[in-house]
Amino acid sequence: MKQLKDEYNSNTHFTLLTSGALIERKGIDLTIKIVELLNKESENTYQLLVLGDGPLKKSLHEWSRELPINFLGFKQKEEIPYYFCIADAFLFCSRYDGWGLVINEAISAGLPCLVNKDVGSSELIENHVNGFICDNENLLSYVNAIEMLCKDKALIESIRTNNLQLSDQICSVSMADQLNQFLRENFNNS
Repeated sequence: MKQLKDEYNSNTHFTLLTSGALIERKGIDLTIKIVELLNKESENTYQLLVLGDGPLKKSLHEWSRELPINFLGFKQKEEIPYYFCIADAFLFCSRYDGWGLVINEAISAGLPCLVNKDVGSSELIENHVNGFICDNENLLSYVNAIEMLCKDKALIESIRTNNLQLSDQICSVSMADQLNQFLRENFNNS
């Protein structure tokens, strides 16, 4: 796996990952703008890996062809953990989402998560603890957080540790147990 990670990171200082359907609601265009802003005036190079497919793939790919962005297409469930392992941070710029289960996956992989404040899963994120809550109306909120992570490897390690600890609490088994306990405490007639 290290050899494959080196393949993606060979000319890149910091690797970002996003995952989702390539549709307008998922905000991949915003993610591309963030990478464009990062690489425009930074001394570092930022690369974006995009997992997913959809009707906007061709136009997004064409629009971003001059940027260090790799559209990797749809991946099978068993392939996805590899990409979470090679990334340095996860971006979720969805314009709106009831939850966004991909954040649970990124947390479970120990990745710092940069999440739009308007999605449900942002409630899992605490600034500087396990990621950053950002604002799609202010893309510099993402840029500043990413640059902070890039410069502070100790912060990344702290976030990684915090997210791996949190993953036990948000896995599907734990969530089912919490729901069962809630139902027993609030709806048990016996």
